[in-house]
Amino acid sequence: MKNVGDLMQRLQKMMPAHIKPAFKTGEELLAWQKEQGAIRSAALERENRAMKMQRTFNRSGIRPLHQNCSFENYRVECEGQMNALSKARQYVEEFDGNIASFIFS
Repeated sequence: MKNVGDLMQRLQKMMPAHIKPAFKTGEELLAWQKEQGAIRSAALERENRAMKMQRTFNRSGIRPLHQNCSFENYRVECEGQMNALSKARQYVEEFDGNIASFIFS
C-alpha cells in the first residue's frame, strides 16, 4: 500500500453504491485516528495515575475500614472531639510544608 489515499480509493471502488463512508479522504481518516489516539492516550494516563495512587494507598498501611474516612465525614459529638478535629486539620495543613510524604513509594 502506497498511502492512505490509495487505500480509500480502492475501498470506494469495492463499496456498494448505497454505503456512504464515514471518511471521504485519507486525511480525514488520519485526523480521526489521531483524535482517537489522543482520547485513548488520555484515558490510559488517567487509568495509570489511578492505579499508581491505589498501589501507593495499599502500601500505606491504612486499613480498608478507614480508607474512606475524611474530615468531612467525621461526626463531632462533644467539645473534645471538636477540639481534636480542629487540631487534626491544623496538623494536616502544616504537614505539607514540612514533610514531602509519609508514604514511601
